[in-house]
Amino acid sequence: MDKVLLRKTYDYLSKIIREGAYINVVLSDLKNTEDRALITKIVYGVVERYYELNQIISALCPKSPKPAIKVILMQAIYAIRYLEIPNYAIVNASVDLTQDVGKKELKGFVNAVLKKATKGEYILPTDEKSVLEAKYNLPYPLIKAILNDCGDNALSVLNPPRDTFEHIRIAQSANKAEVLKALGEVRESTEGGYFTKNSEVVKHLFDKGRITFQSPSSMFAVHALGDVSGKTVLELCSAPGGKAVYTAELGGLVTACDIHSIRVKLIEKYATRMGVKLKTQVNDAKVERKEWLNKFDIVTVDVPCSGLGVIAKRPDIALTYDSKEYQKLVSEQRAILKQGAKYVKRGGVLLYSTCTVLKAENEVAIRDFLLKNSDFEIEPFDGAESGEITLYPNENYDGFFVAKMRRK
Repeated sequence: MDKVLLRKTYDYLSKIIREGAYINVVLSDLKNTEDRALITKIVYGVVERYYELNQIISALCPKSPKPAIKVILMQAIYAIRYLEIPNYAIVNASVDLTQDVGKKELKGFVNAVLKKATKGEYILPTDEKSVLEAKYNLPYPLIKAILNDCGDNALSVLNPPRDTFEHIRIAQSANKAEVLKALGEVRESTEGGYFTKNSEVVKHLFDKGRITFQSPSSMFAVHALGDVSGKTVLELCSAPGGKAVYTAELGGLVTACDIHSIRVKLIEKYATRMGVKLKTQVNDAKVERKEWLNKFDIVTVDVPCSGLGVIAKRPDIALTYDSKEYQKLVSEQRAILKQGAKYVKRGGVLLYSTCTVLKAENEVAIRDFLLKNSDFEIEPFDGAESGEITLYPNENYDGFFVAKMRRK
């Protein structure tokens, strides 16, 4: 291991840990070089074991190290514990990196801490909070909430299956037989998509708009709408546009919205690649638009959420939890649902979905909405006789919640 590779992982991890960037976005510009696999493994490894590594550093350092040094220590300790690389190489490269990031005066400190780490000269805390946080790499309040809300399904959320296969669906306009022949060995999912290994063939088909990456849970939410052909559909909080594009492919007359123009451009790019026509609009979903009142056959409200159902793909979620911000998030979800309901025609459908499993964001939100909006009623759909369903992470689905309501 050399400091050049560690500098790359350090730069990526600094953006994620210190700046709150999304891991998938940060790594999207990682070139397909011979170091790519190792860089990805270290970055994901550190994020997936953040709480454990943080506890080790706390046990090794009487005072909390500076943020830059903490990142250096985290990636080095991860490598010491989980990679088959000589410890001396990890320590030496980390000490060199310390100088390169402008912390020359702390080279001795980094060297001493990492040498202790190689010898296991630390004692980890044994209280319930620390043990659970290290085990599941989540803050204690979220762990307790998952255990309380999910019952027998809690472990599937706390320790979700991590599949190396990608899930794709074939574009409605593509020749299905030709695409399947090109893909080779695939496994069909319950929603009509396919699990496949990522490859140059997959990338080519994606670039040509013959396939797209979309989870079965996301497809399930679209299928819950029923027949959308010829119906006007408003999708709030739509970016990056997977459900909106799929709905449009199935014949819906879609208007897809997001609050940020750059995210609206992502929807437009997605639709262009797939050869699909839809309308887009920059829109704050919490603010009323009079021209949309009682206008749409279908309104889908895919609100911003805690994302706990997709934590296998987004382990950085664990780093950004804040109890006060969480309460703000829940309030924002309720406000978006309330506003979205105003745009549904009499007799029309309101669909609410999240990629999380907590009741405060799901069942409780729906109960609260229905109590305050007597002109809406829950409506059964294929896969959910009660009109709402929580999908827990398994070999087919990510964690997801879908509720379907109809305006009287």
